[in-house]
Amino acid sequence: MISDINEFEPQFESSSYYATALSTSPVGTALFSVSTSDADGGDNSITYSILNPTDNTLNFTVDSNGVVRNAGRFPNVPEDAPQVCEPI
Repeated sequence: MISDINEFEPQFESSSYYATALSTSPVGTALFSVSTSDADGGDNSITYSILNPTDNTLNFTVDSNGVVRNAGRFPNVPEDAPQVCEPI
C-alpha cells in the first residue's frame, strides 16, 4: 500500500552554485551548501548525491545535509576555468 505520493519535485533554492577555493584547501573543506524545499510537505526526506559524475565533479562530495566539500586537491587552474556544480 502506498501512503505517500511525490506530487512535487523538490526545488533547489538556486539553479547554480559557485564557490571559490584555494588549490591548497585541505581535503574535506566545506565549499558551499545546497538547499531545497519540498511542496509535498509532511515527513519527506531529501537525499543529496552527485549523479553521473564527470571530470568536473569528481573533486567533490555532498553529504546528507547538502554540504559540498572538496574530495581532493584542486589543480592550479586559471581563474577563467571554474568547476561548476548545477542541480539537475
